[in-house]
Amino acid sequence: SRLLVGTKSILTPTRWMKASVTVLQHPSSIRKNYEPVLHVGMIRQTARIISMTDTDGKPVDLLRAGDSAEVLFRWGHWPEIVEPGCALVFRENSVKGIGTVTWVGDLDEPKRRSEKRDGRDGREGRDGRRKAKAKR
Repeated sequence: SRLLVGTKSILTPTRWMKASVTVLQHPSSIRKNYEPVLHVGMIRQTARIISMTDTDGKPVDLLRAGDSAEVLFRWGHWPEIVEPGCALVFRENSVKGIGTVTWVGDLDEPKRRSEKRDGRDGREGRDGRRKAKAKR
C-alpha cells in the first residue's frame, strides 16, 4: 500500500519481516522460496519465504497443514511499513495460513548488479551528469 510519511517520522519501510505463522490448509508442503500473497493490515503483496525455524530455533525444511514456525519473509516488490504485533494472513489458491508479525527490520543485502562500484546508479552519462528523462 502507499503511505505518505514526513521526513521526521520514525516509521521506515523495510523489505524484511519475521512472523510466527500457522498453516491452516495446504495440499502438499511449503518450502523455502515459496511466494504467497501476504495480507498485513491494508498491505497486500507477495513475499518470499527466506527461512523457517521451529519454536526451539532449529531450521525447518518444510511446513504442512497444522504446522507452526517462525518464518522470515522478504517483500517481493517494494518495502512496506509494518509494526510488530500486526496480524498476518497468507493465501494462494488452496493454501491458507495465519500469523503474527514478530520482527521488522533490514538485513544486509548484497548490492544489485546494476549498481556501480563507484557509487553511480547508472543514470549518469560519461561526464558524470544525470541524464534527463525523455519527454513523451
